[in-house]
Amino acid sequence: MKKVIFRILALVVDLIIINLCLTGISMLPMFNDSRNKIQDIYGEVSAVQVSYKAITNKLEDYLKDSIISTEEMEEIDKDFKEYSKVFKHKDVELSDTEKEDIKNDIIEIANKKISDLSYKVSKNDVVTTIIGIVMYVLYFGVIQFLAKGQTLGKKLFKVKVFSNTDKDVSLLSYIARSLLMTMSVLTIVNVICLVSLNKASYLGFAKVFETVTFVYEMAFLVTFMLREDTRSVHDILLNTRVSRIDKEGNEIEETPIKKEEVVETKKEEVKELKSTPKKKAKKKSEKTSNKNN
Repeated sequence: MKKVIFRILALVVDLIIINLCLTGISMLPMFNDSRNKIQDIYGEVSAVQVSYKAITNKLEDYLKDSIISTEEMEEIDKDFKEYSKVFKHKDVELSDTEKEDIKNDIIEIANKKISDLSYKVSKNDVVTTIIGIVMYVLYFGVIQFLAKGQTLGKKLFKVKVFSNTDKDVSLLSYIARSLLMTMSVLTIVNVICLVSLNKASYLGFAKVFETVTFVYEMAFLVTFMLREDTRSVHDILLNTRVSRIDKEGNEIEETPIKKEEVVETKKEEVKELKSTPKKKAKKKSEKTSNKNN
């Protein structure tokens, strides 16, 4: 159990270190233009969210009498111009189906705007994304190889990467391990599609990519949590393990307790409890006998 906790804490520390480094790099003057563009885009995202929330709050009032009046339409054209095309019927009583269509169309317009803006963010963030991948490979791959299986987080919590064979873990294995563990392999695929596909194709790919990413993350998490040796997918594929070490750097073997042993221990405890009253009675009888003698 300690190994699991220390391993998670080590990873948290390592991710904090890398994110701090990436934040510092992104603040360099050479990235000012890209950073300002992204900030502007996020401002647009915020405006879309505010506008969507405002019109959904007003929508109940507009549809209460099932009629979009001329005055209401003028207000919509003025305050919610991007959604005005949704309100096709003016001064005509709307059916429940038409009301539902209006609500769905508003949601669709808002989602499309958010998707377009997210695409712009990704396009402007390609360089820093690539830098992030390089940082992950250097930190979890090259540096961990040079430090003989430890990062700063692993050193702090006394855990280390070991090979399941007699050979040492190679640099190539550490690099592959870093790509798999940090999901950089998926990020690389995403960047390639981002720069090679047109906008419509990429947005279609992004929907599938979200599902793939979720399955990928769950596979790593479930494998890590269910296995007694806490080896996850990348450890299994690359024949490695992460274990605790003592002060001298030697591996602390944590042999998992087998179910049979637990059952046997419980049986012994039950026998002991059952025999206790008999032992007490025997001792009492011996004392009485001694007194009589």
